[in-house]
Amino acid sequence: MSDVFQEIVENPPDLKAPGGPRERTAAGRPHHRIHMGVLRRAVESNFFVDQSVREALIEFFALRNLKTVNAANKILCLLAPRGMGKVSLVLSLCSALSWPLVRISIGTMRNGEGAVLGYRRSDLNAIAGRIVHALGGRAPDNSVVLLENLDKVDTTGMRNPSVDFLEVLSYTQDYAIKNRYQASAVDFSEITFVATASNLSTVPSGLLDQLMVIPIPSYSEREKMKIARGFIIPRLCRDFGLGDHVAISDNALSGVIRQYTREAGIAEMERNLGVIFKRASVRFNERGGDHKIRVCRNHLPFYLGPAKVDGYMEAGKDEAGIVRVLGRSEKGGCLLVLEMLALPGEGQLIFTGNTDKIFQESAMVARDYVRTCVAEYGIQENFHKTRDLHLHMLKGSAPKYGVSAGLAIVTGLVSALSKKPVRGDVAMTGEISLHGRVLGVREIRDKVMGAWQAGIGTVFLPGENEPDLKQIPKEVRRGITIRLADRVETVLREAILWSG
Repeated sequence: MSDVFQEIVENPPDLKAPGGPRERTAAGRPHHRIHMGVLRRAVESNFFVDQSVREALIEFFALRNLKTVNAANKILCLLAPRGMGKVSLVLSLCSALSWPLVRISIGTMRNGEGAVLGYRRSDLNAIAGRIVHALGGRAPDNSVVLLENLDKVDTTGMRNPSVDFLEVLSYTQDYAIKNRYQASAVDFSEITFVATASNLSTVPSGLLDQLMVIPIPSYSEREKMKIARGFIIPRLCRDFGLGDHVAISDNALSGVIRQYTREAGIAEMERNLGVIFKRASVRFNERGGDHKIRVCRNHLPFYLGPAKVDGYMEAGKDEAGIVRVLGRSEKGGCLLVLEMLALPGEGQLIFTGNTDKIFQESAMVARDYVRTCVAEYGIQENFHKTRDLHLHMLKGSAPKYGVSAGLAIVTGLVSALSKKPVRGDVAMTGEISLHGRVLGVREIRDKVMGAWQAGIGTVFLPGENEPDLKQIPKEVRRGITIRLADRVETVLREAILWSG
């Protein structure tokens, strides 16, 4: 934490009220300071989240105390896949600090003309606007407006809500004018706008500039088990009235996580545990008495049915032209399988599966790089004229965007053209250059965790991503071999089985 934030936390102002003293801003409006000691205690004790998120929350509110431009006119955006508890985090924080909370679902704001700031009283559909109406015409100190699913903002109408959000965030303007319905002024300067989103690519660019994004890292298996033991299972025992008559072993809980609920969060895990308790309650009532039901890993098919993980997407046997790619979907880190065939033809590149234009350009870079080293790997010199190369990405429901598959593409091409198998227990990610450099990519933590859950033994990552290894949980680093590579040759030498 920087010096200015540390000074605020260690030397908070004297309190005359639980929320802190009121001051005057440069515009003459009163400013209600947040007591940083109280905030830190609330952040540290009221919800389960990564420490980096806790520190980012404290820094954001420290900046708001200072009324800096960096935070005063910003929306705090919690970015995470579904099931990560973004809304629960905000609810817990507001409850601990007794902050008034208004929840607005962005997905319901269709054709946003007037949805935020309202229609004039002269209009047929006169309304005060969602935020003003929810606040009852006034904004209590330290109010929080939660904008749920900001990535679902409707941009199909004549005017989309993001334009009005930008006006609300501009605290120098006259709110009596900007609120088209009410004659009295509504001061939004003491309101904290918090948004949740799963994907920023669909957020309008003008609104995106006003976001202060805090990514929430996906939960590791150990963290999921801790949440299940500490919160979910006790609550289910109470809800089903089973008390301590149901015992789920650690192996069973690990099996639920690995074989039934590949996700970044805990939503699917909670749903599956609910199914187990539902069926356990039936067995308990059938047997009667004080019988205790124990759930072990080999009992899971009885409670949940067959495992839902596709075995072909896991670590597999060594095959030529088949490479496992580290990816990330809306559920968190995942493993994708890239298949390649070298067929007699005229040098065409054929793409199938859910890929985009940038992925296809990465394949062109990979092909031209392979042309420079055909002799080294025993590949026919004019393969680009006599072979059609078919690249197929399995599981079209998990799209592969961008350049992060470049390293896997070049490995698959060399394997398919040389007919040497790729190790089935390795996966990789990284961009490549025409001269064989391996360049860094994003979301390393989630990608490595996805490979670990899939049983991968070794992952190849760009050397530029070495600082990102600190974010990977210790149990994952202990269970998987991480190889850093700055050159393509390093990966080709170790990932392909050249002997035999």
